[in-house]
Amino acid sequence: MRRLPLFAFFNLLVASQTLGATPRLPARVGGYLAAYLDARARGDRVEAQRQLANGRARWDGPRLSVQLHLADPDALSDTALAAFDGRVAVRGQDLADVWLPVDRIEAFVAAHPEIEFAQLPSRPVPLLGPHQSQGATRLRPEEVLCLGDNGGETTVAVVDEDFLDIDKSVTSGEISGYVAGNKLGVNGSHGAMCAETVADVAPSAKLVLWSVASLSGMQAFAKEVTTKGNPKNIAVVSHSVGWFGQSFGRHTGPLCAVTDQVRSANIVWVNAAGNNGGGGFYQGMWTDADKDGSQDIQPGEKRLQFHGHSWAPIQLVVDWDDYEARKIDLNATLWRKDGEQWVVETTSQLKQGKNVPSAEWLVVQQPQEADYGVEITAGSAAQIPPGLRLRVVSTGAGAGPFSVWTDNGNVYDPASCKGVLAVGALRWSQYDKGPQEDFSSYGPTVDGRQKPEVVAPDGTTTSFGDFYGTSAACPHVAGLAALLRTVEPQASADAIVQTIIGKAAPMGDGGIPDDAYGFGRVEVTGVELGWQCTTAVNDATEATCTTACGSVGTHSCDSTCRWNACQTPKESCNGKDDDCNGTTDEGFACALGASATCTTASGAAGVRGCAGSCAWTDCQAPADATSGLDGSATSDVGGVESASPASSSGCTADPMGSIRPLFLGFLVAAFVWIRRKFA
Repeated sequence: MRRLPLFAFFNLLVASQTLGATPRLPARVGGYLAAYLDARARGDRVEAQRQLANGRARWDGPRLSVQLHLADPDALSDTALAAFDGRVAVRGQDLADVWLPVDRIEAFVAAHPEIEFAQLPSRPVPLLGPHQSQGATRLRPEEVLCLGDNGGETTVAVVDEDFLDIDKSVTSGEISGYVAGNKLGVNGSHGAMCAETVADVAPSAKLVLWSVASLSGMQAFAKEVTTKGNPKNIAVVSHSVGWFGQSFGRHTGPLCAVTDQVRSANIVWVNAAGNNGGGGFYQGMWTDADKDGSQDIQPGEKRLQFHGHSWAPIQLVVDWDDYEARKIDLNATLWRKDGEQWVVETTSQLKQGKNVPSAEWLVVQQPQEADYGVEITAGSAAQIPPGLRLRVVSTGAGAGPFSVWTDNGNVYDPASCKGVLAVGALRWSQYDKGPQEDFSSYGPTVDGRQKPEVVAPDGTTTSFGDFYGTSAACPHVAGLAALLRTVEPQASADAIVQTIIGKAAPMGDGGIPDDAYGFGRVEVTGVELGWQCTTAVNDATEATCTTACGSVGTHSCDSTCRWNACQTPKESCNGKDDDCNGTTDEGFACALGASATCTTASGAAGVRGCAGSCAWTDCQAPADATSGLDGSATSDVGGVESASPASSSGCTADPMGSIRPLFLGFLVAAFVWIRRKFA
């Protein structure tokens, strides 16, 4: 006998408190909440638990999470909720999530006519691959990023549901720190894993962690960055989450309204494209050849079959192309093969309308290892138009490939929204050539737009194991967007997205863009990220440069992919200041081209010069010397006249000095004799 999980036991205990009561639900209560309350009132514990599972209900002790539709969520006071033992979880724009005791929900809604509708909240699905493990990637693929670049002061918001063990990411050094934008969910580590991946790409980027568990939470986040002025200065959003049952992919619905609002604040929104390839997606037209009110999956086959595994939940979403009108009512049933018989495992029979979208969920938390089949049927009064497009997607790991499946068109919100950069997954070890991960979602959208736009690495090593799926690929690109914003702080969100798309390396055989790879694998390098060089093994990591004093030096590539300061060379014998210290040829005997006086071997005054090896030549006597009438000696050394006073030393005195007076006396006497003789 299988054990029930604690929360299931608790819910059944709550359901048992009211047995046999006649349900009198307010008309403003609907969706899986109404189905649960109705089954609970009838005392049908199995059905009550089934509806809670299909609605993916959340509990906080005895309180159930309820989504309220109302014009002004802020008008719903805390006091009003406290009167019913409730409290607010989050206030969106036209939605609010509250926690209410199950037996007070109906009375609370009845007492507040401003509440338009109450149901279980719309909830996200983490886009992990089939081999899921949670942690933070340490790998920095050299194909796409510089190992040491940091992202500067750019702020990245990691918008996810749960951030279990995020503090361990700080203490282990995986991230340098974070700011919690709201109360963080701690039921899993998916958000922590994504945060650490962003930090690996842009280690110094500021991280804001925002926990979102419902559509109301998404609206609250959009309010934070728009109507409240973006107080945390968020520049990039990383969202590795998919939302199902929101639209049929034509850029309509509440999720695309949220992304439009955030993008209007010049914020880059990066989103995982989804893991709906590889057999987990079916798309077809409504076909009912025998008019029995059941979809023909293929001729003669009413069930979309697959093998279910016991080690992971089965989660299926059935939706159809009627989100705008919401007038077509379809139901879904999950059958399980028991021996030779098919038995009903679970059903979903919501009444679609204004506040209930065109979608049904089928959830089995603890499936048996068996074959299963999905049957889609028309509601009792439904008139199904021919050609209605419908889809079935597996969002849990417990379902194997469908018996009939489709590759294309399985990118869901908000990755399908305009302005959102949708990222597919490409195994890092096959990054150059592919192929794309088989589970990664394919485009295009229903209205013909390309999704995903790019692919990025997954299969990276994490602190808790391996990280697969478009969940892993998305934060790599978000980190790159942070680097781009750091290099060009004034760049618009559109410009950053276009740079990433424009620099992607094309892949696939389907042309550009390709349904699987989009515009190609992310390959933003070089100038776009402010890089001047790389530290990759095959690259030149050192180059020549010009120093401040004009000499030829060298610089090396640092860890941020930029050249460090130009290093001066060693001084050489060239008559120049090579090392920029203000002197030339230091370390040698002399500076090239210099000259100096000296004493010759004979004791005479001479001169010596600095030769090509920066060594002094032998002392040489002056090559050309003449006598001056003033008793000084002059010489021409190197074309420059120099003088030195006469010396009394015998070896330096003028040799004519001793007879000069007699000669002058003789001249005077001769002049006197001649004058007298001819007087």
